[in-house]
Amino acid sequence: MSATLAVSAVRQRIAAVVEALASPAAWTESGWPYGAFPAAEPGQDAHLTFAVGVPSTSFATHIETSRTTRAANGGAAHTDVRVAWLFALASDGEVSDVDGALDAEQLLITALVGTAHTSGLHVYVEGATRQVVGDGTYLLGEVRLATTHRIAIQ
Repeated sequence: MSATLAVSAVRQRIAAVVEALASPAAWTESGWPYGAFPAAEPGQDAHLTFAVGVPSTSFATHIETSRTTRAANGGAAHTDVRVAWLFALASDGEVSDVDGALDAEQLLITALVGTAHTSGLHVYVEGATRQVVGDGTYLLGEVRLATTHRIAIQ
């Protein structure tokens, strides 16, 4: 029997992996939810602050949500996960700081891939985006993940 994971547990486990990163400095989860990060209150979020969002969950087939068929094993689910993060850019060295942000992103991706296939959660990196925001003071990055897990249906 496979363990089931609620979507909230998927989000929390991904956040714990990111928060455990200590390089290039400590990463801190924002007090703002993913949908409001980082624009909810400019200046509140700082260097290596992140937010984890779970914008959608789907099931492999309608059979996966059948209580008769799957019962206590739960249904096979696919949950999309997004990790948005900020990296502070110095006003006098932005190009080298962007390289530092790209290095931080690589560490983030490596840590997330390292969580793959553990305790009922399978993590796959789909891609990453990045843009300079805040009048050139921050790089806002986002890593897109696909996860598979079993979700309770009864």
